[in-house]
Amino acid sequence: DNKSDGGRGNLMQATQMSPYGTEYDALGNYFMIPMTNQTLYPNPLLGLNTSVARQNKNISGNFYIEIKPDFIKGLKYKLNGGYTFNPTYKSSYVGRAANNLTGSASISNTQTYNWILENILTYDRTFGKHQLNVTGLYSAQENKTLGNGLNSNTFINDQLDLNNMGAGAVQTVSSYLTRNA
Repeated sequence: DNKSDGGRGNLMQATQMSPYGTEYDALGNYFMIPMTNQTLYPNPLLGLNTSVARQNKNISGNFYIEIKPDFIKGLKYKLNGGYTFNPTYKSSYVGRAANNLTGSASISNTQTYNWILENILTYDRTFGKHQLNVTGLYSAQENKTLGNGLNSNTFINDQLDLNNMGAGAVQTVSSYLTRNA
């Protein structure tokens, strides 16, 4: 389970700015431009005012079965299998407090499934001075990813954050499926 929520400061912008700027006003809010004579660089701490959620899980399992029948000496069958499920959720809202004057929201969900099966048949036998070793393998696997997303922008205010993306004037929806076998 991997969870990394919250906005982030922009360290690249911080290294480009003068250390003599004023990041906060008297009420503790971030100034948009900390150095009034350097309007090229916005406050690198504005990203802390964004609403961001990133959640990722990784569930996986592996197994094998090995069979050595008594009726054929030297014969062995092995089945290996594995399965992985990886759901991911990401959301963000960037509003006026983070220098986005119209507001921008996005939510995306992705689910990735991977499975593999390997059938291994081995015959290993010694006849006097001679040794015979034969291996046959058949393998099958599939990787599948399902995803969907919603983007919305141009909000009249920042009050609802991600909780009413339908209030944005411009909305886009996307979905996809990829499969590799």
